Amino acid sequence: MTFFRSERGGLLPFTLIITGTVILMGALAVNTVRVEHSRSISQSVLDICVLNAAAQRQTLEPRTVFDDCLAKHGFEGAITDFQATTGQTKSVTATAEIEVESFFLQDPVTFDIGVGSTAQETLSNLEIVLALDVSASLATTGPDGTVPIDNLKAAANLFVDRILAEDTAGKIKITLLPYNSNVNLGADLAARFNVINAPVNMMQNTTRIGPDVTQMRCLDLPSDSFAATGISPTTPILAMPFLDMVGSTTRTNAYTAPTNATTAAARLQENLCSFHLNAPSPATNNVVFPPEYGTAALGTPQQRIAALQARITDLRATANATSINLGMRWALAFLDPQMQAVYAALRQNNRMPPSTVDHPRAFDDPTTIKVIVLMSDGTNVDEPRMNPLYQSGTSPFWIGNDGNISWHNPLRPGTDQYWVPHAQAPGTSPPNTAPGIWQAVPWQNATNTGAPARNMTYEEVWRRMKVSYVAWQFHARSVNQAAGTTIAQRNANNAARNTAYLAAMAEYLPPAMGVSATTKNDQLTQACTLARDSNVFVYSLLFVTTTTSSPTLESCARGPGFFYSATQADLQQAFSDIAQHISRLQLTD
Repeated sequence: MTFFRSERGGLLPFTLIITGTVILMGALAVNTVRVEHSRSISQSVLDICVLNAAAQRQTLEPRTVFDDCLAKHGFEGAITDFQATTGQTKSVTATAEIEVESFFLQDPVTFDIGVGSTAQETLSNLEIVLALDVSASLATTGPDGTVPIDNLKAAANLFVDRILAEDTAGKIKITLLPYNSNVNLGADLAARFNVINAPVNMMQNTTRIGPDVTQMRCLDLPSDSFAATGISPTTPILAMPFLDMVGSTTRTNAYTAPTNATTAAARLQENLCSFHLNAPSPATNNVVFPPEYGTAALGTPQQRIAALQARITDLRATANATSINLGMRWALAFLDPQMQAVYAALRQNNRMPPSTVDHPRAFDDPTTIKVIVLMSDGTNVDEPRMNPLYQSGTSPFWIGNDGNISWHNPLRPGTDQYWVPHAQAPGTSPPNTAPGIWQAVPWQNATNTGAPARNMTYEEVWRRMKVSYVAWQFHARSVNQAAGTTIAQRNANNAARNTAYLAAMAEYLPPAMGVSATTKNDQLTQACTLARDSNVFVYSLLFVTTTTSSPTLESCARGPGFFYSATQADLQQAFSDIAQHISRLQLTD
């Protein structure tokens, strides 16, 4: 009885039960941790490899990329399913099973773990306008012997290569838009707009008068056009006339023939719709190059790169005015859906491939990203405009059958109202100084024989001669031909001629009719604001050559991270950085 009533060792069974339970729970806990650890690692590896296989920039087959990734990460599971779809949205799905042996148990157990992962990457349509300033300042050789336009072309070519190199799907559309004082559409593209009074070559029998203006197609956009993103292809818009308003002339009392190529003859590159310095015939260098232009089929990335780079390499720096506002305005227009009608007309003539259908897309299209890269080396510049009274119609200028020109001034007293700037006044000395004469009839030739003098239209006058040349040789030199015998007389005569010159220039090119830099800045700001409001990614780049800052250009960018300032030494890096940033924009997970 004493034995049965004894309590010694009574807790031992309970202790054994509790101890065994704790050991068993510990074993289960250890195995649970091991299983979860294996599952976590396997899931991470599977996620990484699925993401790699779904990358749009990856040119290998998705399964090849996936298997290579698993091998590099030492993945020990078994793939039970793999599916991949390619296209604008690239999707990869994979599942796997992993076996984990139990640990710390007498009878080993195998834990089967299932993991799965799905990744997709959408490749957005990318519409880019590369708006490049090609004004004359970029042709000035720097202290280090380099020419800015050459650096610009190298940087732009690098940009194109970086953007298009892997675009096998043809999702990227790049428009090359050079600008200086204006944006030249060129004859082919302008023919798809309702252009009024486009300049044509003037002919005298079989001889062309003045430069070849075949490709001169700049539009004189009204100020209210900056309130919209698009430019209608059906709305009538005046073309910029051919007028050499910015070319200079020699202002001495000596006569210079109107055919003098440097100081007298009207030159294409000194027109406000210039497209080539010392242009050959016909000139097509600085005209807009729409995406995939000139071919009826989409080429390979390398072919498209070569076509764009050829046009970039052929750019020329010219024109003495800069209109960043027009570069930006037209860049926005080439992203507007109204341009679809223009592209459709080009496709009908086999000038663009079917891949441009539905481009440019709507600004709110979720599958499309629109980008403008706006580059300039300076600021907007004041720009003259011709008085409409002197743009067209019958002029007071007459051309003789020997090619010499005289000018009728009806305000001059007496009968001698025709100024002949090349003629030698009787008895003048020294001979051949050609101070000019007044006479009663238009100049015909030295013997007054043959065909009579012909009255010229203003279109022909400006096609032949610079405005400054006309103002000096006809208006200024006719005021006082005498050189003067004393210093005071010569100074007075020179002052009279200069006054007449300035008055003539102000009459032909009234300052009030010009377009000021302030107006251009306001229009640029308006266009940039409209672009940002339309969800366009605007990158602005100041090429530091003649200007070290440009607040208006900087404020045009989408944000602080979208404005770049670069010297000739780091311009290529700036374009490369922009290209890399744009490439990241195109990929959305």
